[in-house]
Amino acid sequence: MGNPLHVSVTGYSNRIFFVIISIVVSSLIIDISLSNISDLISVSTDWGFSVFIAIAIVYAVGQYLILEFVKQKSKKIRIKSQHINKLSTLITIVQYILTATIVFVTLQIIVNSYYYTSILTWSSLISYAIATTIMVILALELFSWYRSNRNITLLLYGISFIITAISIVTSSVFSAVILLDMPAKTTSPPSSELTSEQEEFGHGPEQEEFGHGPEQEEFGHGPDIRRFNLSTILGQVQAVYVTSHIASFLLLWGSTAMLLHTYSKKLGKVKFWTIISIPIAS
Repeated sequence: MGNPLHVSVTGYSNRIFFVIISIVVSSLIIDISLSNISDLISVSTDWGFSVFIAIAIVYAVGQYLILEFVKQKSKKIRIKSQHINKLSTLITIVQYILTATIVFVTLQIIVNSYYYTSILTWSSLISYAIATTIMVILALELFSWYRSNRNITLLLYGISFIITAISIVTSSVFSAVILLDMPAKTTSPPSSELTSEQEEFGHGPEQEEFGHGPEQEEFGHGPDIRRFNLSTILGQVQAVYVTSHIASFLLLWGSTAMLLHTYSKKLGKVKFWTIISIPIAS
């Protein structure tokens, strides 16, 4: 007897796929937003853990549906290219490993009201590693195509992917620093104990020893928020991150503008450049 879930996945339309993508992206935006403000308000509470569990469920289900959809759409490409097929298999394996990790962390939260931070550290590093690998492989493929037809757009995309890989590597350094600076266990304390727990886990006066020394001007949860002194190694890494992040964005934007330039005749130059400039304005 066939798998009914598999049948339903292979049959859904592009519109449903867009809805699934939108839900997953929205949940990830919420997750990132909470991460960025978690130094201003504590998310280590019952509602914070409930949001984490909800996002984890959306991610796990959404990821399965997305992977199945992409697998069906890329079937012909994977048959023609053994290289792409191996990469697709690797990505699928890694994504299921990450999903299993999130499920394990979620079960820890539900059963024990805590989770081990080291699990998130390793899962983050795995995510950064696979993302860097994908960027490098795509860049090499684009460079190979460029040598065949000398299309400048392919060259710009290839360069932007290499710079993006550099940005991802530097971002992984900050992610590791932030996670290693956290306690070994993150627990969900009762409301009456929240103040004492925050002090114990680094929100008290001793925080200066770990995060507010002279090498940092500001504390947050991202390489663009935590500002390190340029005289330190982390400060220099951060400078590379910021530069590569901006350069990769501008190159991707420029490459996309060149790729879509033919539509300027249909839309009109003013309307075309107004639409294409929205990412920069935002």
